[in-house]
Amino acid sequence: MLLLCGLGWGAYRAYNAVFGKHAVVTSCRVVGVTTGNVYSMDPEQLLNASTIADVAMLRKLPQRAVIVALATALQESKLRNLNYGDSDSLGLFQQRPSQGWGTPAQVMTPTYAAGKFYDALLKVPNWQTIPLTQAADAVQRSAFPDAYRDWEPRATALAGALTGTTNGQLTCRLAHPGTTSTVDAATTAVTTDLSADLKVSAEAGGNKFNAVTITVSGLVATGAGSDSSARHRDATVAAWAVAHSATHGITSVTIGNREWRADRDGWHDAKTPAAAGSVVMTVTSTAANP
Repeated sequence: MLLLCGLGWGAYRAYNAVFGKHAVVTSCRVVGVTTGNVYSMDPEQLLNASTIADVAMLRKLPQRAVIVALATALQESKLRNLNYGDSDSLGLFQQRPSQGWGTPAQVMTPTYAAGKFYDALLKVPNWQTIPLTQAADAVQRSAFPDAYRDWEPRATALAGALTGTTNGQLTCRLAHPGTTSTVDAATTAVTTDLSADLKVSAEAGGNKFNAVTITVSGLVATGAGSDSSARHRDATVAAWAVAHSATHGITSVTIGNREWRADRDGWHDAKTPAAAGSVVMTVTSTAANP
């Protein structure tokens, strides 16, 4: 420090810029409501978890189905869409084309793979009440069936956040927020995928400084209704937006009086709260000429 003082303020600032701050690392996390445990993941894993949850919600399956599916995918692939595996196993659930799960291209498609998993799960007697490891193994026929149990707490926390039965437990911090796509293309991608994944409609605002506001209205408040209504919750849409932030250029999400931003950790008080039953998100383009 004496050396730095001798070199002057300019040298200190240069030193601090290099050594005094930690580089921002893109990462996501979910917090268990009852346990308080923090489970970290990267955006790719969160995006795949969101897809698994979306498929269940479109089928109006209970949250238990999402928990079983997420625990299974965590064990089989760590929520990564693997193009390799034991024998001819592929994808999130390591499904084998030779065993009738579909073509290689199909089982490598997350929506298809999740759908096939749920098809098999629903055929398991008492799948909602038997231990998770039994339900998962009845589908997967694993050589290590007890391993699914280890992932149940993480899967439970993720399922609660993604289906909207909890709110504010899921967050991401992005090293480079925004998208290199034009703002019009990014807006179309968000509204199109919201309709496909959650069957909700969104209204986009005007382009201001390469950013567009997208609002989803008419949603059920967090925690209201049964599991079958999860896809209509405001917290479901908010979680979807966070999960898709890295790929879709979503840089902020507001639900109620809480706001998430891609350039900081956690949820904070919103300067402009969202109306009840609404989610407001911002899509930002970093393109030179959007």
